Amino acid sequence: MDADSTVEVDFTPTQRTLHLRSGRLLISTGHDDAQRPFSVKTAQGSVLALGTRFVVQVQPERTDVQLFEGALKLSPLHTTPQRLSAGERTRFTAMRIDDSTRVGREPSWAVGALEADDMRLGHFIAELSRYRPGLLRCTSEVADLRISGVYPLADSDAVLDALTQSLPVSINRRSRYWVTVSAR
Repeated sequence: MDADSTVEVDFTPTQRTLHLRSGRLLISTGHDDAQRPFSVKTAQGSVLALGTRFVVQVQPERTDVQLFEGALKLSPLHTTPQRLSAGERTRFTAMRIDDSTRVGREPSWAVGALEADDMRLGHFIAELSRYRPGLLRCTSEVADLRISGVYPLADSDAVLDALTQSLPVSINRRSRYWVTVSAR
């Protein structure tokens, strides 16, 4: 489960269901599917696992799905279900399923890293702030700087310190819980 994710668990002797209210999950299911089906439900519909490894991310108006192994059955609330095969990704609303595209590798957050590929510093700081307590922000004067790399989420203070080595920024700490990235 990624940061800022909310899930309700509903496991019974006949089924295993997660109700994903916010955020995203990386799921690996076993082969108990015939005895106790495993599904993830969102506001837009459900994703039924068929012995698989996949990510489900809920957005305000849609559900995003990435499938790495196995197969899934996607069932939006108001349209025909569709099968998703290994190596595909798609998104769906309650009314439709988008065409699938090829999926890349598993998300970096699943292994405790934040990956940036020519990302705006403002977006990077917003993502990093999801993994630490308190207020983390950057000023508008540095928000458009670009950053690339893979950063460990376990030590966000070390990540912030590393930014001063590669970008013209300084880290202003009023406390551990109030940090601002600004121009040097």
